[in-house]
Amino acid sequence: MLVSSGCTSTAKLLGDFAEIAADASPFVAEPEAREAYSIEKTQQGMTYTAATGEDKAFVIEKIEHEYIAAVDRLSRLVVRTEKTGEELDEANKGYRFTCHHMMTVKNKKTADTFGYCVSYDSERVVNGTVTDPQKMYSFMLPETTPCLSQL
Repeated sequence: MLVSSGCTSTAKLLGDFAEIAADASPFVAEPEAREAYSIEKTQQGMTYTAATGEDKAFVIEKIEHEYIAAVDRLSRLVVRTEKTGEELDEANKGYRFTCHHMMTVKNKKTADTFGYCVSYDSERVVNGTVTDPQKMYSFMLPETTPCLSQL
């Protein structure tokens, strides 16, 4: 009896895992596309310049508007109940960002912008208290959501 109940539970768990894996498959191509973009642009030659006020405004707006959406998009893969979805909605509130250093990455020959290297802090404010402070570094492509990695 214990074995059959364990098998049923395991079968559901494996079914959930298979569903999560299937839902995640579109995300697998994203890092590969970013890597190919970076390799192509690096081979063309690039320069780093101080970010202009316009660059900074663009990047800050991009972080503020797309960071949570990008995190939420990945997190939704494991949401299987309405309650978990509501908890995720609550957890994705209250973020604020502080940019420290920013460089614009440009094509050496054409001066076209490849992307931006950004150092910034991320923190979440819950009931007036700062929680989960993180030092972040990101290389952002102008036309895509941030490709974030934690330092």
